[in-house]
Amino acid sequence: MLAPFVLAIAQAGSTVPLTLATDQESLYVAHAKDFPKVGWVVAKKVPVSNSTQLGGKLIGVLPVGTQVEIAGLAGLVASSTTPGAMDEVVAIPLGTGEIRSAGYLRARGVAIVETALGRTAGGTFVFATVVGRRLVANIRGMVLDVEVWAKPAGEPPRLVLSGPNVGPRLAAMAADRLAVSLAGTVVVLEADGSEMWRSPSHEAWSLVEAADSSFVVMGPDGSTLTVPEPKR
Repeated sequence: MLAPFVLAIAQAGSTVPLTLATDQESLYVAHAKDFPKVGWVVAKKVPVSNSTQLGGKLIGVLPVGTQVEIAGLAGLVASSTTPGAMDEVVAIPLGTGEIRSAGYLRARGVAIVETALGRTAGGTFVFATVVGRRLVANIRGMVLDVEVWAKPAGEPPRLVLSGPNVGPRLAAMAADRLAVSLAGTVVVLEADGSEMWRSPSHEAWSLVEAADSSFVVMGPDGSTLTVPEPKR
């Protein structure tokens, strides 16, 4: 665990009020509170500095797959003018490695467990991370940008979905499969976490329900489709 003064620095920016759009509060709470959190480095290399501005002495570089403990965020979410990027996080690597003291990481290179969405029968853990905020046309208040990650056992997380937290969204299990939806895209994952089906790009799809070992999804014209299709 990190020293109290490090936690205080980390959480100093966590009281900035935000005017959130409807239905964003639960994600905001998961993002801004409940420290420490666990995360994994997903960028190829993430530099670690001893400075809150990341301008101090470089104390190491973490390779992809490194598991880290997140002690706090130096800023809640990015400015709406720079979507898809977060401020720094205060973290300490877990397990073996050269870096054993607290450091400041670029959060964009770290997948942080903030909202658990489910676990496939094959042991792949699926979770969501808040990575920014933005203004969306015809929506009053800020909308949070979200990334959905799938982490197979023993492997680094891989990105499944990303986008603004708008429209119908749901995670559901059907037998050994798991489906997730975000911002009009639906993805169905197999038991081992591999992608079995993804809705067509540039179209708005939604996840309606789970049924036995399949899912019912709805296309942009309102028609429904069963994924995978029943065997005949």
